Order: sequence, then C-alpha cells, then structure tokens
Amino acid sequence: MASFEEMGDLLTTELRSRIDRLVSAIGDDDADFADISVLAHEVASIAAGIEETYGKVERLFRALREPNSDYDRPRNERIGSGAEQSPGEWQHQPERDTPAPDEVTKDELLERARAANIHGRSSMSKGELADAVEAEESLSKAELLARARRAGIEVRSSMTKDELRAALSNVSAS
Repeated sequence: MASFEEMGDLLTTELRSRIDRLVSAIGDDDADFADISVLAHEVASIAAGIEETYGKVERLFRALREPNSDYDRPRNERIGSGAEQSPGEWQHQPERDTPAPDEVTKDELLERARAANIHGRSSMSKGELADAVEAEESLSKAELLARARRAGIEVRSSMTKDELRAALSNVSAS
C-alpha cells in the first residue's frame, strides 16, 4: 500500500502532466477545442478526486483525534462553519426546493433513490435513504464528469448535470 507521501507525489505528477498538456494545447495556434475541453475536464476530474480523497482523509483523522466528532453524522448535519467543513463542503451549498427529510415519505425517497439509481435502496431505512439521495443529488458536475469518464461515456464534456445523471443511470441500468 502506498504511503500518503507516495500518494501525494503520484497525484501531483499526474495533475501536473495533465495541466502541462492543457496549457500546451491552449497555446497551440491550431488548437482543437474538443481536445482542450477533454483535457480541461480531465484536470477537473483529477482535482475533484484529490479533493474528495483528502476531504475523506481529513474527516477520518478528525474523527480519530476527536472522540464524538461529526465523522459518522450525515453530511447535511455536518455542514456548519468553515472549521467544521471538509474542503468539498466549503463551497456554497445552494438552497434546495426539495422538502426536508422529515417532510418526505419513505415512498417518495424510494422513488428519488430509484431515479438516482442508488443501489441497495430497498433495504435502507428512511434516514439512510434521505442521506443517500442527498449525497447523490448534491454531486458537483466535476464529480459527475469523473464518473462519466470512468463509465466510458462519450461527449460527456458538453452535457449538463441532468444529462450526465441520465447517461450514468442508463449505463448502470444496462
């Protein structure tokens, strides 16, 4: 297993390589905009993966250092001041038009989980469903693009978040 230092070095090397390729493509007089778009999304995907990984590691370390920390609480209960947030949570979280979990029935949550293609939904409690649906619906476009890249979805860079979700749902349904 790689050490944190080795992991950091590998991630840094890969990110620098992609950024250098992107900068070179942008500076090319015969630039191919599709290639630049793909490279930009690769950089964003790697950066999102780094943020997600280091955010999880930070929350784990905090949980180990601070008994009774909020590591095992649902994400929506952890969002508070900047000191309590992981890097991914620092960004402004938009207000949602969806009702609070206690205002939604389990059947409604199951329907939303089905639409989001959340596996294991039938055996989840109402609280677990609410957490899983919220986590899935709060994914950033960069996170969805990374999933789409791993799934081999073509022309993903031009898709909206809703189109990415639909394409990912279609891939996992087949």
